[in-house]
Amino acid sequence: MRTTVVAAEAGFGSPGETVDHEWAADGTLSRARVGGISARPLDVCRARCAAQVSG
Repeated sequence: MRTTVVAAEAGFGSPGETVDHEWAADGTLSRARVGGISARPLDVCRARCAAQVSG
C-alpha cells in the first residue's frame, strides 16, 4: 500500500489528509481510500457485485 497526502488546493478535501492506494498484483489500482471512504475502479466494483449476487 502507498500513501499520499492531499495538497492545499481550493475546493478540494482537507490539506494534509492521507490517501491510501492499494495496488493489484499486476500494478493496477485496486482501491483508493480517503476520509474513511474507499473507491474502486468500475470494473472491480462490477466484479465484486456480480460475485455477491451469484454467491
